[in-house]
Amino acid sequence: MKSRYEKWLKVGAGVLIPALLLFACGGQRNNGPRIHHDKLNAHLLNLAFFAPDDDIFLSFPLWFNDSLIRAKKIASIERRIYPRKNASEAEGSEEVIPVPREIRKYTFDAQGAVSSVNITTYLDDRKVSEYYFEYPQKLSENGFAHPEERKTFDLTDNYREGLNNFRESELPARIRVHRALGRNSAGVLTYEDEVSGDFMYFLEEPGDWRNTHVSKLVKPNPQDWIVWGKPGRPVRKYHLANLVRESAVTDFTYFELSTFPLRIERRQTPFTQKRSFNYSKYGFCNGYVDSTFSGKKYLTRVETRFYPEDSAYPDRIVHRKENPDSDSGNSYYETFTYSYFE
Repeated sequence: MKSRYEKWLKVGAGVLIPALLLFACGGQRNNGPRIHHDKLNAHLLNLAFFAPDDDIFLSFPLWFNDSLIRAKKIASIERRIYPRKNASEAEGSEEVIPVPREIRKYTFDAQGAVSSVNITTYLDDRKVSEYYFEYPQKLSENGFAHPEERKTFDLTDNYREGLNNFRESELPARIRVHRALGRNSAGVLTYEDEVSGDFMYFLEEPGDWRNTHVSKLVKPNPQDWIVWGKPGRPVRKYHLANLVRESAVTDFTYFELSTFPLRIERRQTPFTQKRSFNYSKYGFCNGYVDSTFSGKKYLTRVETRFYPEDSAYPDRIVHRKENPDSDSGNSYYETFTYSYFE
């Protein structure tokens, strides 16, 4: 199956860097600091899966806290992501650029589960593409839901409906859709990427979290994903070549006994990005800081803040990037607009 997608893979493999996954050191991989989860407040965003520039794993619609969606009777969220502004453009003004670069609209059922996703991208003031996905089936216990129906629009006004009519070139590399294959003979949860044909394997038991044991459970190709942990709480996600060489590694560290992330570290040679989450004294996550290194050399950082602070329901997210070699930098914004069931 992989051979028929060989041409696509040569173009897209370089952008298949994982969404968000957790950092851990040695034998302490799941522990984090000695802070119990009941000291922290739930957040609307599932912070281990929510970043504007990551791949969009649509078959695992775990981006929101369904309990908070249900409690507030939220029917939809429109998320607008605006273009970057350099420091001189942003100075003295918090006004959002009128035309976003991307709009994502999520709708929910009465139980708080995602029922559809609409992703529209813009170049200046012109719509470049639009992709629409629906979730007719309920979320499985493993956090999986297949987007059965799709609609697409592009600049050639080429409009199609239905999975079987999609050409492999039509789906952007950032959007990933998987089908569930169940458990293999070793009991490993297995999913297949519908475009590339690559597999994603979930090794749920800590006893299986070593590469010498992987070969007993699966036969991964270099572009397959190996994931330690469950879909809703991954511990590590990476590619594995020859059962020795890891690449595109993302590790999570959580607060003990919780799904609240403390740190996320991503390593793609020669760069390492370390994300540290900031929690207030009231137990709310108010943002995070991404620091980028090349080897041991610090390169830059992006500070992300949620507004209003100390709230579970953000209406604005601000990302500010600094340049350590000059006073220049840039920033961009996201806004959230909510609608509610009556």
